[in-house]
Amino acid sequence: MNLDDIGEDGINGVYKITSWPLSLSTSALAVTQIFGRRFNTGSANEYVRIEHADILVNENIFDFRTSVPGASGSYDFKTVLLHELGHFLGLGHKYGETVMRPSISTSTVINTPTAIDDSDMADKYNISLGAAPANAIISGTKVNYEAEKQNPGEKIKIIIELHGTGECIHRENGVMVQHHFLSL
Repeated sequence: MNLDDIGEDGINGVYKITSWPLSLSTSALAVTQIFGRRFNTGSANEYVRIEHADILVNENIFDFRTSVPGASGSYDFKTVLLHELGHFLGLGHKYGETVMRPSISTSTVINTPTAIDDSDMADKYNISLGAAPANAIISGTKVNYEAEKQNPGEKIKIIIELHGTGECIHRENGVMVQHHFLSL
């Protein structure tokens, strides 16, 4: 499979991949690829406007379950998908009791956002929990749509890999910007 076939095709999607691309790590349970534009590079109000995103689930190498929590050797599909949807919405990895933890194991089951996830979404989009959204906010920065029309920003492709091994990999335009190992 060629990632360009799923890439910037204008369709935001979730794909169960049975023939995992060689360009992606085989130890990745799932990958969210985000296409967008970076604005205000290097400044305190730098942000990325997400224009397109896809979630790729690695069914070529890993088994996923939709019931029977703790089934031997398989990962909880709802947990993996909820984590990737967090990236799809622009959330990053976070430690603690959260669906956005950088790595999961076969025993990890988090099927609903936790209080940490709710708080992160509220902060990211500048909304009060339970209230209607205020002005559009991306990464804590009010978006100036007129300024964006004048300066289209730098094209960026972000790949975020979720691993069951304790490994976390984040690439921007093919360059690794974050790689670390965690204890599970």
